[in-house]
Amino acid sequence: MRLNARLDEGLEAKVEYLKAATHATVSDVVKASIEVYYEHVRRREVESARRLTEAGFVGCGSGEPDLSERYKEELAALFEAKR
Repeated sequence: MRLNARLDEGLEAKVEYLKAATHATVSDVVKASIEVYYEHVRRREVESARRLTEAGFVGCGSGEPDLSERYKEELAALFEAKR
C-alpha cells in the first residue's frame, strides 16, 4: 500500500528526528510507528476485556448443548416452579 499523508511542522520535525536518531527511512519510521500504535491499541482492548470480566460484566456459563433451541421451555419451567 502506498501512503500519502500531510503532516504539520511538529510531526514533520518528529519524523526527521526519528530518521536521524535511528538512521531509518521515512517508510521505516512509519512502519515502526504503526506497529507500536497497533500493539498499544491491542493491549488496551485486552485490558478492557479483562476489567469487564473481573467486574462480572462479562461472564461465562454452562448448560446443555441444545439450550439455545430449548430456552423457552427452560424459562417456562423456571417460572412454573416459582409459582
